[in-house]
Amino acid sequence: NGSAPELVFAGLDPGASYTFRCFASHFFGSSDASDPLAATAVVSPPAPVIECLQPGDMQVVLRLTPMPSVVDARVGPITAVKCRRSSKPEMLVPVDTTGVAAVPLPNGESDSFLCVAESAAGLESWSEASPVVAAGVPVISTIGVVGGNAMTELELRQYVAEALGIPVDRVVIDTASSGTPGDSCMDLRTPQRRRLQTGGFQFQVQVLMPSRTDYAAVESVVQGINGLPTSASLSERLGGADIAIVQKPFLAAEEFLDNYLKFLEIRDADRSIVTMGPQFNPSVFDYEVFPEMVNLTVEAIARSPLASVAIEGAQSSGVFRVTKYLPEVQTVRVKVTAGSKVNQTYTISVRYVPRNCTEACEPNGECDRFTGTCACSDGFSGDACEVSCPGDPPCNGNGVCNVTSGSCDCVETFGGPGCTTRVCPKCGNGGVCNTESNTCDCNEPFFGVQCELRRCPNNCYNAGSCNETNGTCECYAGFSGPDCGEADASKVAASKAVRVQLIWGIRGYDRTDIVAPLYNDDFRPLDDATQAWILQVLTAARATAALKVREDFTTSFELMVPSDPPGPKLPEVVKRFFASPAALDFRGDVGTEGAAHDGRILYIRSTLIVNMLRYSSPRELQRLHGEWEDFLREQNTKAPLGAEVIMNSETWVSMALQLGIIDSTLRSLSTAVLLIVAVVFLFTRSLRLSLITLCVSILVMGSLMAFCSSIMKWEFGAIQAVGLTTFVGVSIDYTLHMSHGFQAVGAKTRREGAKGVIDRFGAPIALGGLTTMGASFFLVPCQLYLLHQLGVMMVLNTCFAQFYTFFFQTPLMMLGGPAKVEDAGVIERCRQRCRRGFFATRPRVVEHPPCGAGVDVPRFTAGECDM
Repeated sequence: NGSAPELVFAGLDPGASYTFRCFASHFFGSSDASDPLAATAVVSPPAPVIECLQPGDMQVVLRLTPMPSVVDARVGPITAVKCRRSSKPEMLVPVDTTGVAAVPLPNGESDSFLCVAESAAGLESWSEASPVVAAGVPVISTIGVVGGNAMTELELRQYVAEALGIPVDRVVIDTASSGTPGDSCMDLRTPQRRRLQTGGFQFQVQVLMPSRTDYAAVESVVQGINGLPTSASLSERLGGADIAIVQKPFLAAEEFLDNYLKFLEIRDADRSIVTMGPQFNPSVFDYEVFPEMVNLTVEAIARSPLASVAIEGAQSSGVFRVTKYLPEVQTVRVKVTAGSKVNQTYTISVRYVPRNCTEACEPNGECDRFTGTCACSDGFSGDACEVSCPGDPPCNGNGVCNVTSGSCDCVETFGGPGCTTRVCPKCGNGGVCNTESNTCDCNEPFFGVQCELRRCPNNCYNAGSCNETNGTCECYAGFSGPDCGEADASKVAASKAVRVQLIWGIRGYDRTDIVAPLYNDDFRPLDDATQAWILQVLTAARATAALKVREDFTTSFELMVPSDPPGPKLPEVVKRFFASPAALDFRGDVGTEGAAHDGRILYIRSTLIVNMLRYSSPRELQRLHGEWEDFLREQNTKAPLGAEVIMNSETWVSMALQLGIIDSTLRSLSTAVLLIVAVVFLFTRSLRLSLITLCVSILVMGSLMAFCSSIMKWEFGAIQAVGLTTFVGVSIDYTLHMSHGFQAVGAKTRREGAKGVIDRFGAPIALGGLTTMGASFFLVPCQLYLLHQLGVMMVLNTCFAQFYTFFFQTPLMMLGGPAKVEDAGVIERCRQRCRRGFFATRPRVVEHPPCGAGVDVPRFTAGECDM
């Protein structure tokens, strides 16, 4: 090789002397040989062999075959094995004792790799260059193949890269992987000779992404992998094999593989920390404790938000009771499972020192070595089990044995030494004892065993809680008065108010599945800054008057984090909060990967009550919605990375639906009105009749809308929109017939025309309305509300149309409808008045010159009239 600075001859006999000469040659001949050079062959150390490559985030891990422990004495011991990138000869990375070297490689860059073995004699040997691979965050999936042609891993790698449309150096194929991220290895030992089984096999594919935050590129690769089973080109290259996704693709970031704890504590019943030995370290997995109490709680938090924690030997909340004492040891195991499903266990050995009782418990009991007190047998009590009350069980189950006096303290209505005699209770507040039932007959409003409780007036109208001790009402927000019967006019009832949900951790919803949220991968709910920001947004919302947020309601997050953010302990706080009865009204406000609020926190939701009725007019709600959008837009400009907030409310959805219905209905009605004018004009050829018909139709539709909203109190919704746009054709039916009949009569005057159309068309129009109302009336008693409303609207529409047709349109046509004779008379009268000078200017006299004797010259006026 003319570019090589030196030549290496291999396969020579060690220790033998050789003479070397060099010469040059070309097409025309060769040169003379050089001067001879004598040299003795030496033994080189064995060259390293790269077994496999593991590309990963910002590095590529090389696994080498073990180097031989004994080599030729002339070589000397191997002192170092190093690896480097082919393009970076100066960047040598030592290989550790296990034969692994992690060579740095920026994400998105590709390169091949070499390794060298160095001996004590100063000799070295280089491995063969590896295939070119890229570094990056892997998207991992497991794929199954059945049937098809036999092939090698390298061929399969090429086929998959072509199907995905990406460079082959970004694809890693491994058919021997366990399916765990980090376990996949690109085998280089026999890649050309290993033939995959045609009967069926599984392989793990890794696509290396240059950036973990390029969500569009990651999503494109995920969709490409999911589409491999339907890829005709890949199936064809595999010989018609059947392809299936065994494990769905996922982005294997570092936190996906982390299965370590970052926090571990044990607390006793007084919430005091129990000392562990040794002190907690994430890399230490065995601990022991010597508690002084038997009720303990294990608190453990995983280092990765994608990992889950399970405590074996304790309840789901981490609470457990010591059941063994020395020399026996009780074991509690904390199992941490990474997002990759790989787990490891931390073990806690609980060594409890037994306690001695201060009193002798025998023969009526025995010493409880956990508490240091006597556990008495049935019928005995006291510090030394020395007290015995009559009855079996003591006091016959109707009282409690008094250890001090050795006698029974009986419950109400029982007396006697063994609490066996029925007695009347002491009835207070004027109550009288009923000797037959041994119960108190109480006077209103008192009740209870001794008439000691008092009912509240009107049961507080269900707008407050009753304090039965004194019979007073504690009213809910928005209500006041002795019986909570007075509503605060400045506040709407919470059950009828607008509810706005603020959500952190969700950036939107999948367009292909609107119920599938798209989580924000940058959301860090365990950071103090994120938790403080959520509290700040809630405080700012209450301080903004235009948002109308009620201050008398608290969100779930404010209950969990009232002041100081708990930071990494937030999962513990969440789990404890939702295990309490106070969380019944806040289900779903914190979303986690686990079903019982375990694992990574995905989102946090807070519901704010707005002081406006949720069924207010859509325009009012639209203005309020605009204020909320402006507020959130301003807040998101100041939010930490990943802590942007989005808004959700059923009221906004209903508002948008109503506004859409109103706008579409108005457009439809406008179109219908124009069609009415065109149709009537087409039938009558009269603009006046068209305008009269238009007025009647508008009156019918307006009356129907007013009646439904004002009298029936119906909200304008989809049913009303369908009814109006459908019934507009019915409402024009009668007025169209009336207009057409008015013209068809051909009367000389409007009055005769109106009389004629009533005589000829009145009965059919009226009977047509009656049949329509009769057919629609059967819908009115329907239990389906949609059919009921349509029936009522159809009957009302027919009534209004009939009324306005006979009692508005007919008189209007008598006053201003078209009539040929009357219209012609008006024109003739105008013409005659014009001839008489009604429209003329000042008259002028025209005199002709004298004609002859005895001839009268006429005088006349000529008006300046065009007629």
